[in-house]
Amino acid sequence: MSQLVEPAAATEPSALVLGAMAWGVGPWGQGEFDVLRTVLGDAGRWPVMATLAEAVEALDGLAAPPELLLLAQPRPGYFSEDEAAAVGRVAPLSRLVVVAGTWCEGELRTGRPLPGTLRMYWYQFEAWWRRGLAARTAGECPPWADPLEDPYSVRPLRRTAALAAASTPTVAEQVFAAEVESDESAPSAASGGNCVAVDVCDYESFETLRIALRPYGWRCIWQPRHRPEVWDSHRARCGVDDPVPAAGIWDGGQLSSGEMGQLAAFSDRLAECGAQVLVLLDFPRAEHVAAAASVGAWRVLGKPYLVDGVAGELAAAVAARA
Repeated sequence: MSQLVEPAAATEPSALVLGAMAWGVGPWGQGEFDVLRTVLGDAGRWPVMATLAEAVEALDGLAAPPELLLLAQPRPGYFSEDEAAAVGRVAPLSRLVVVAGTWCEGELRTGRPLPGTLRMYWYQFEAWWRRGLAARTAGECPPWADPLEDPYSVRPLRRTAALAAASTPTVAEQVFAAEVESDESAPSAASGGNCVAVDVCDYESFETLRIALRPYGWRCIWQPRHRPEVWDSHRARCGVDDPVPAAGIWDGGQLSSGEMGQLAAFSDRLAECGAQVLVLLDFPRAEHVAAAASVGAWRVLGKPYLVDGVAGELAAAVAARA
């Protein structure tokens, strides 16, 4: 019997195209991986195989192998180096991407991660995947097509030979460069405003985000949860004349009951101006993501985070309110 398939959104590939681009391997229907695919919706409709051995058998002799094999890794050692090497023999151009689950935290220090793979935690995957799909749809090079900076890194190597030969600026030099960059030269973050309300407990953490996000065109204002009396101060507004937030960032730990109330209050306040809230948590679990969403959070990113990931999620949050 034929089955009607609804057309996919313009920024997301159809199931047919997605299946030709990426295969899932491992327990994608369990735990945090199931949560991830549910959140991704149509963007997570890749075909899934139970084991790498099954994937190798399907890849052997295949004329057009997928660009990616997305490995759902629930615990360290779930996939072996021999299995990964077998993939390289039958599909040398297919990139292996390890999506590490909750029980894999600390694997880089105490375990043996698969070499030659692109690796990230499950809570980092959504932002990375959506940016990659958008780049690919726009005819640009997606992040998985770049050489790796190191075999266990989420960051691909994007430096040209000329840049590689040049000296790398120090952290202080990078901070200074971001600070002196004029507002006119900073790129526009998104239509509809570039002001971000940031709720972190201390000013040093706020400064870290403010400096990091400024080159992306975002202007941050400090709105600490415990000190509402400083929200309208010159120091907290950081020179922003009309601090109406287009988005918000809430920084927390692992969502204790007290933090849940604070996040709910921040989300409610920003909802009054139609702004979405991006939540930064320490090694979030599936239940933390669900809890944050229940009180109005837009999305959750884990710490440590990538700055371009935060900037990309802010842009997506502003675009969603348009």
